[in-house]
Amino acid sequence: VEWRNYFVKKFDNLHVTCCTVAVQNDRLVKALVQRRELLQKIRKTLPPEESSLDKNDLEVVVEDMKEERGCTRCKGLPEYYDKLLFVEERIKELVVDDKPVASVFITFEYESSQRKVLKALIQDARTNEEDRKYPFREGYEPLKVMRASEPSAVRWQDLSEGTWLCIQSLIIPFLVTILLIAASTVAVFFLRRGFWIIPGNPMYASFAISVGNFLFPTVAKALTNMEVHRREGHKQTSLYIKNAIFRWINTVVVLALVMPFTSTVTPGEDNLLYGVYSIFFTEIVVTTSLGFLDIWPNLQRHVFAPRAKTQEDMNNYMGGREIDLAERYTTLTKILLLTVWFCSLYPLVLFFGAFAVLLLLITDKFCLMRSWAPSPRLGSTISKINRKYFFSATSIIVIVIASYAWTGFTFDNLCAVDEGVNIDSTYEYEIASFDNNETTVVTIDSETQIYRYCEQNLIEKGFFPAGNPFFKEEFKWMSAQQKLFTEIYGWLSLAVIAVIASFVAYNIGYNMRKDKSSNSLEVNKTPFHASGVNVRAYIPEVNSDAIPYPLVACSVKNFDSKLFDWESPYRSHDYYDLTLDAEDIMEEEDEIEIADMAFSKVRYWEHVGA
Repeated sequence: VEWRNYFVKKFDNLHVTCCTVAVQNDRLVKALVQRRELLQKIRKTLPPEESSLDKNDLEVVVEDMKEERGCTRCKGLPEYYDKLLFVEERIKELVVDDKPVASVFITFEYESSQRKVLKALIQDARTNEEDRKYPFREGYEPLKVMRASEPSAVRWQDLSEGTWLCIQSLIIPFLVTILLIAASTVAVFFLRRGFWIIPGNPMYASFAISVGNFLFPTVAKALTNMEVHRREGHKQTSLYIKNAIFRWINTVVVLALVMPFTSTVTPGEDNLLYGVYSIFFTEIVVTTSLGFLDIWPNLQRHVFAPRAKTQEDMNNYMGGREIDLAERYTTLTKILLLTVWFCSLYPLVLFFGAFAVLLLLITDKFCLMRSWAPSPRLGSTISKINRKYFFSATSIIVIVIASYAWTGFTFDNLCAVDEGVNIDSTYEYEIASFDNNETTVVTIDSETQIYRYCEQNLIEKGFFPAGNPFFKEEFKWMSAQQKLFTEIYGWLSLAVIAVIASFVAYNIGYNMRKDKSSNSLEVNKTPFHASGVNVRAYIPEVNSDAIPYPLVACSVKNFDSKLFDWESPYRSHDYYDLTLDAEDIMEEEDEIEIADMAFSKVRYWEHVGA
């Protein structure tokens, strides 16, 4: 109420629709969610006629089971029940203390009110410090003011975690990602060159690349779930980085590394360009087929769902696959990166890339309408990262790789020698091939051109930019036109890098200035948020794989159902209220009560004229 009165008093013609005070009760909420999941496992273990047993009857069943099995720590139901008792004891310890406030979310009736408040409070932060002090917050410094994320993008279970803990949680997942990239590189190398009884084949390597690209997002999602993120956008960014690094290296960089420089334009299946073609072929065929089949969700819907023991289990199986925006972005960007990397050597990949993107669009549209589960609203975080950084990097790659491609022709590491052969006669030699022992007759006379070895791979020699005039004496294998084009390409690539680097530096500096203006209002890591109208209220919710709908981490008594953006056809919102779980646990404790600020609080005010 104090927050509402403050804004109504400070700003004219302004209506506060909803106020959410989120507290730092992460451990309590996670314990309550774990308890719900344990109860679900217990219900699955029990026969249908016993799934509604109360706690006392359940204890009798467990003791009988232990006595029958002759063990104190039995697997199955006894194990779940022991964990349930332990979790409930921990909840009793956590629920009796008032929790400090982590965040305050204010929802206004109109978006114009949101902009007005944000502008005024940020302006106060830059001018008069006294205007920033809230009269009902005696003894506190001014709060940090920012625009809130979408309600579904707030990770309430990690909202109060510190920055250092968030950073620490990233270490192990990214180390595992690096190890998986190394393992994939080794696998592609041996499948390409051959290993033991497996003959080397470009198609084997390309198939492994496509399957790895398809399966890695599942591993990356499991790794990202181990991390701590206060916003879903931050989590998706971490997932985007893992998927992007793995897929870009696995699809493009590995191919360029495992292939010798002299095999770039060599005829046959062992050259680089055939490897590029085989990757596009497997991406178009394998990835598209796996996307349409959507094997695991179809198994859940058609095999597991009809055999589910409870309605909630069946709803979980029928819910569809949860799709991540970060994974779909990297699926597109790996195709674009593969296209721009090799288009200067193999222009046909532009058509391959266009066809692959078209199939990706058709597949995603089909899955979106028929297979995938609804995704949370994440805002524009991923799209901004992709637009500002990936497309900037792509522009640099296409010009730099093209410039080095021009310098490498003819990709044979041979330079012509001016002197001829000093002989009077003509000689013929038979040269046998190492691969298939085929012989070729070579004739040498006084007119035969002599070649010497010269390194044409300017990337390995460290020349930058390509066509650098300071190293012209090194370019003895190039024709006059080739030297001119490579010099133009080289300086053009340098100019493009400079322009894009300036653009990226400006964006980073702008974001730092914006963050600095917000940080001047920070107090005790406690931010204040404002959000516009026409979105649902900021209700603390936590998702669980065992339950088809979110669990609510605040009291839903006297709640208007329109504050939620979901509704179960089988149960009311009270069923998903975790505060009622805490009340059930504390019924046994006569002298101990739940603290007033143990859970977050949400208050809604309907407009009088509505």
